[in-house]
Amino acid sequence: MHSKKLLNPQDWPMQVKMIVSIVAAQVGLAVMLVSAVVHRSDTALEMYTSNLQREVDVLLSSIITDAMLKKDYALLQAVLDDSLRGRSINMIKVMSPTGTLIASSGDLSKLDSIRTLEQINSVNWNTEQDVYKKTEITLAGQTLGVAHYAISLSEQTAGRRKLITQLIIIAALCTAATVGLASIVGTRLVRRVRNLARVSKLAMQGKLNSRVVVNSKDELGQLGLTFNMMIDSINERFEAFNVSERLQTAYLNEAKNERARLTSVLDSMRVGIIFVDINGKVIYVNQSANRIWCDSLPTLLLQPGEHHIDERDLPDGRIIFETCHPVYRDAQTNNGSNKKTSQLLIGSVWVFEDVSEERKTQQKMQYLAERDSLTGLLNRRSFSDALQGQIASKTNESMALVFIDLDNFKIINDLYGHEFGDQTLLDLSQRISSMTRTSDIVGRIGGDEFVILVRDIQDQDMPSWCDRLLLQLTSNATKSDDVGKQTTCSVGIAFYPRDAETADTLIAAADQAKVDAKRVGKNAWRAFQRHAERDAEKMQTLIWADRVNQALRDDGFEVFLQGVHNISDGSIHHYEALVRMPDQSKPGTFFSPGLFIGHAESTGKIIELDQWMIRNCIRILSQSPDCVPIAINMSAISLDDENLPAFVQSQLTEFGIDGHRVHLELTETAALSDIQRAKKAVQALKALGCQVCLDDFGSGFASLSYLKHIDADYLKIDGLFIQNIESDLENQVLLRAIIDIARQSGRLTVAEWVENEAMLERMRGFGIDLAQGYHLSRPAPAREVLKLNDVVSQSS
Repeated sequence: MHSKKLLNPQDWPMQVKMIVSIVAAQVGLAVMLVSAVVHRSDTALEMYTSNLQREVDVLLSSIITDAMLKKDYALLQAVLDDSLRGRSINMIKVMSPTGTLIASSGDLSKLDSIRTLEQINSVNWNTEQDVYKKTEITLAGQTLGVAHYAISLSEQTAGRRKLITQLIIIAALCTAATVGLASIVGTRLVRRVRNLARVSKLAMQGKLNSRVVVNSKDELGQLGLTFNMMIDSINERFEAFNVSERLQTAYLNEAKNERARLTSVLDSMRVGIIFVDINGKVIYVNQSANRIWCDSLPTLLLQPGEHHIDERDLPDGRIIFETCHPVYRDAQTNNGSNKKTSQLLIGSVWVFEDVSEERKTQQKMQYLAERDSLTGLLNRRSFSDALQGQIASKTNESMALVFIDLDNFKIINDLYGHEFGDQTLLDLSQRISSMTRTSDIVGRIGGDEFVILVRDIQDQDMPSWCDRLLLQLTSNATKSDDVGKQTTCSVGIAFYPRDAETADTLIAAADQAKVDAKRVGKNAWRAFQRHAERDAEKMQTLIWADRVNQALRDDGFEVFLQGVHNISDGSIHHYEALVRMPDQSKPGTFFSPGLFIGHAESTGKIIELDQWMIRNCIRILSQSPDCVPIAINMSAISLDDENLPAFVQSQLTEFGIDGHRVHLELTETAALSDIQRAKKAVQALKALGCQVCLDDFGSGFASLSYLKHIDADYLKIDGLFIQNIESDLENQVLLRAIIDIARQSGRLTVAEWVENEAMLERMRGFGIDLAQGYHLSRPAPAREVLKLNDVVSQSS
């Protein structure tokens, strides 16, 4: 294959082509020169021969004429022999006019084979050795004879060959010199071209580090410089390309990583997400969307760019909340020298959320917010709203409000436990409901207090209706034959608009009538008597106001402590401080806080009472350095007092107590009275180091909305959710929700009314942190509790 390429002149190397071309030109010139010299030499020899023949003719005529006239043939022969000596004549013969040989000299045998000069067009000086000539010998016009002679050309041809040989040698030497010079020049020239070709080949192979060596400024030098500049430019562009490629690779990898992270985040979300391009084509679906739609995606009919919010009710009962948002990206447009950034619509994102459970939970929460968890009747707030609505819409209609209260229910609760008490309340609510019509409204507004709004009833019909009600409530009150477990009720009645014109005053009037029924011996009903109510209320206010004032003056209150225990091991986490007022008429007994707290609030003495509790609890802590923290209950009025944080700080400073040993319990009602003021007060108290507890949490479902405003450290769950937790599934749902909220927000939970070991184990199962109740410890005077703790500490 290689030899075939060499046979094709087009494939020869440049140097070979150059040398071959120069040699060919030089040989051509040499051939032309030799040809010209040979031609000129032949012409010169021909002229020389012609001149020689003329000279011989003249000579012969002069030397043999005399002998011919005398017919002295011996002389003629001698003349002929003498004429051959030193001359270029090889042979000669003389013939008579008649053709008779007269005399001869030399070898006559070759004479006939020699051509005359005139017989040949041109002399081949390489082959011709002699030339024949015939001449007549005349004298005065008379022919004396004919002379034939041959002239030798050996010297001429020898000189001619020598000349040609010298010319050839000179031409060969010139050619060789030319070839050598051409080789040297061509080699240098071709070396530069080869260098350019080599660098070009390396550049084609991607090796851009080689450069053309430039030693001159001629065309090849300029070409080399230009080529080197081109290689540098390619290098720069290639380096820029490499940088761009590395950046693109980095960006691509980062984009892949971002996509992986985004996909992971989107797939971990509970909401379903679908990305749709501007043509309505689905380009991404996360796992939640497939799970929500069971791999059967809905038809998306909205045009890109439209906002959309809606709910879908699916045939399987699920409720899907869906939203659609347009997706834009920044796009730059060039308008001459100005660049503008605009928003380019690229599609939309659909967000789907299965809100079925949330709706059910909301319905349950709404039901629990409006209903009593034990009986299912309207709670205080819902009943009050319903009563206000009835008053607002039925201003001309006569209505009666019936207030029912179980007699001695607390005693029964203490004797037989909360489970029996709950069953008693449930039975009573069922009997009450059996006495009402669909137009009547029934509610439970307290622990053992029920109300009925009886519509469209005349005053004269109420006595017989109330008698039937009492009979229904007291007949077969319990399923037990134990007489001690039988319950009775006291009933109070107030009429709208005769006795009161607002919901609150109507309830208060019926409550006062109920109090009158209890005063006459219980298990009775009484209608509201305005003057009797006013006098009794004033009297009670005066009595309890005097008792509270005297107790504050004489330091007549006493601090009780009840332990709040760690549910894991039963150890005491902290104490709750409870205020008690001694009954001076019965030494060793105490009035229930429910008897005097309300009067202290109504007369404004509650702030002094709360300050008394704060001072005495901090003093107890100062006297017992090893005592666990004590939680003090705060009323709504004290919480509204701007001086409360300053007072607490002054007591902490006076007794040298660290603020973290003091906990303050806020009831939900107190916190809700003024959420912003409560928030400010809590922040100020926590700044002192005090911890804050929300008491009775869950008794009003607004707790869930203001938790973010009140930075409480732990939540004390209302005991109504605890006491019947084993049988009430709705309470279980609510309790789990409260525990989840507390755990996720980093708050502890406290369960009240833990009355037995089974309930304690149940609370452990729910994940409650702390527990409080008679099963763990009962309230006792602080001096006894701390003395007991001292004994335990010393024995250990």
